[in-house]
Formats: sequence, C-alpha cells, structure tokens
Amino acid sequence: MKRALGVDVGGVIIDTSDGGIENPFFGEDGFVQARVHYFAFSVLKDLNVLFHGQVYVVSKCHSRMERKICAWMEVHDFSRRTGIPFDHIYFCKERNEKAPLCLNLEISDFVDDHLDVLHYLHSVPYKYLFQGHPDDIEEYQNLLPFVHHVHNWLELGQQLHRSF
Repeated sequence: MKRALGVDVGGVIIDTSDGGIENPFFGEDGFVQARVHYFAFSVLKDLNVLFHGQVYVVSKCHSRMERKICAWMEVHDFSRRTGIPFDHIYFCKERNEKAPLCLNLEISDFVDDHLDVLHYLHSVPYKYLFQGHPDDIEEYQNLLPFVHHVHNWLELGQQLHRSF
C-alpha cells in the first residue's frame, strides 16, 4: 500500500497555545515569531524520508492567514529544514474541504489537532489527533477509538514508524 502523510499547520506544526497571552501568529507584525512545536521540523524531515517524499501540508485558512503562513514558512526555512517542497502545501477555506484534498493526494495518514476535521476524512485510514482541544474532544469523543491520540512530535514519529 502506498503511504502519504498529510499534516495540518496551526496547532500541529505551529504552536498556537498562548498560555493566556494573545498568540503572536494572529497579530499584525509578530506572526513570524510564532513558535514551532518542539521537534516538529526534525520529525517532519525524518517522516518525509519514511514516506518517500509524500508528505503534504493541508491547512484550513483564509487568504490573509494563508499569506501569513507562507511568510512564516519562508522565515523559518520550512522547506529546507523539513524537505517538504512548497508545491506540497495546500490550503482550503473550510475544514471539511480537507477531505477532497486528501482523497486527490491519496493521503493515507493525516495529523490534525481537531477531531471534527478527522471525522470528515473517510478516505484516510490512519488518523492522528495531535494534542486536541478539550471541547472538541468532548463533542466528538465517539471518534476517539478510531484515531491515534498523540501528544507531541516525538510520539507521533514513533507511532508512524511502528505503522510501517
């Protein structure tokens, strides 16, 4: 079976937790300083090798945020540091629109921080909830038996390696 990995940006690659302080990613000027989740780039680089270059970024955002994410990726040298080329980065306007993107890209594994997104991905056999949001987990708890719940990038990398 051919394997391809899809990964969300906000809350998965970019740490959007703010500890009660406004996240700089959503501000006008500070977005480039938004933190990368610990080990995200190094694990993504490793996973890009494991998946034979078939790693895609699939993010839901509107055009203003799309420009910010692209700028953030350029500032943080995302493509060089992860091995994921910019033509493997896709954006959509609504969460449910990730499903047809995953189907077209033949994504077998997907990582998101929202269970409601994972519930749309019927064509994706392996789903990973990255940390997750308490209210989202409560609302979609019936989906938990069908996803792998991971808490950090090192755990995600280990689970994906074991699945091959």
